[in-house]
Amino acid sequence: MKSLFAALFSITLLGLSAPALAACNAPAGAYCTSSISPPLVCPAGRACAGGASQPVACNPGTYSAAGASTCTRSPAGYFVPGAGATQALQCGPGATSAVGSTSCYANAGYYMTSAGGAQQAAPGFYAPGGTSPSRACAAGYYSSNPGAASCTAAATGEYVPGTGASRATPCPPNSTSASNSASTSCLANPGYFFNGPQIQASQPGYYAPGRTMHQTPCAPGTYSGLAASSCTQCAAGSMSPGAATSCIFCPKGTYSSSGAASCQTCPPNTTTQQNYGATSSESCKPI
Repeated sequence: MKSLFAALFSITLLGLSAPALAACNAPAGAYCTSSISPPLVCPAGRACAGGASQPVACNPGTYSAAGASTCTRSPAGYFVPGAGATQALQCGPGATSAVGSTSCYANAGYYMTSAGGAQQAAPGFYAPGGTSPSRACAAGYYSSNPGAASCTAAATGEYVPGTGASRATPCPPNSTSASNSASTSCLANPGYFFNGPQIQASQPGYYAPGRTMHQTPCAPGTYSGLAASSCTQCAAGSMSPGAATSCIFCPKGTYSSSGAASCQTCPPNTTTQQNYGATSSESCKPI
């Protein structure tokens, strides 16, 4: 009897009733520190499942408000870099993220800086997005405006000689660039050639087929005028010795077929009836 009285007296001093000695059954979103403590609200940044004795910190990529039973994944466009977060952080301009991310990545046309922000690619550069840095446009390509996700190929009649270009350069007159674009240099049109950095017309007696760095002399039996892309064959009854600007008629007593480098002399004791331009040996008659 004395022992029972002492036990009841101890319970009265502690301010507890007999049912409080049972294990704490904390609801979801709360926890108990001991079997005799009332449930406590789960703090923000943590999760408490039903009957929890300790709050569990939210993992990176998740967060919670007070009283949460589970942590929430950060939505797209937001991120949570560390554990125990009470809210998600929004990605800055030019950046985004997937659900449950611990960091942001750049949109196309932007790149992530060392400070963690997104920066537009400068003219002459491009940024494909994601975690990639910005890159200089390759030769043959350019980007004119900030924030390019890719570079533009030089069109026909344009060229880009080096990297990091913000524009294409038109080819000089009497030249063009390859039809497949993305050219790094220009090619001379037929009848012209590049003489160093300058484009020049082929001179009379020479020809330039185009896309060359030099002119070529016309072969014997042919001739050309200014800016010729090929040489013209001399007609029958005329000739040229080479690099000619015109053909020379065969004089009396001689003849030639077409494309001749020289005139043929009539056989002995014969001559041509015309004074010049005989086209065959049949024109040679006895004197």
